[in-house]
Amino acid sequence: MTWTRIVTAGIALLIILPVLRVFLMLVVFVRERDFLFSAIATLVLAIIVLGSVLGVVNSPAGMPSRLRDGVLAASSNALTVATFVPAQADICR
Repeated sequence: MTWTRIVTAGIALLIILPVLRVFLMLVVFVRERDFLFSAIATLVLAIIVLGSVLGVVNSPAGMPSRLRDGVLAASSNALTVATFVPAQADICR
């Protein structure tokens, strides 16, 4: 097994375990008929699923190359601006 697969498996576990915990707590809350916490757990799961779906749909890997290059260029420009902002803030003091 290569190091890349080990690291990938570790990252997958770090992502999956909290989701699994929320799902199992949802099952426990429903079995105990604690509907307030069931609703909260359902809301948390919905937020996690929505964030995951939006992350996959909006990922640069899913974009055509001309759009992906524009997004990467825009993010590198934003990074450049963000790097220079603290220096300008120090000058203003």
